[in-house]
Amino acid sequence: MKGKDRMLTALRRGVPDVVPVWELIINEPVISALGYRSYADLVEGLDLDGCTAGESVRFTEVGSGEYRCEWGIIWR
Repeated sequence: MKGKDRMLTALRRGVPDVVPVWELIINEPVISALGYRSYADLVEGLDLDGCTAGESVRFTEVGSGEYRCEWGIIWR
């Protein structure tokens, strides 16, 4: 079973050949540290079954090393 089929089978509450693997969020410094140039390269390189298509989120600095996203969550 290919990754796409595995993901769709699981989403349809079917039984895939193995549990699908994907990552929800991978920050750019981690992608670079693993030797990949982009999120897409990482997904291909790690042979993930799926990927997350996210939106750009704006952050506002609220303190030393602390940022608030547009939903009000404080990130460190």
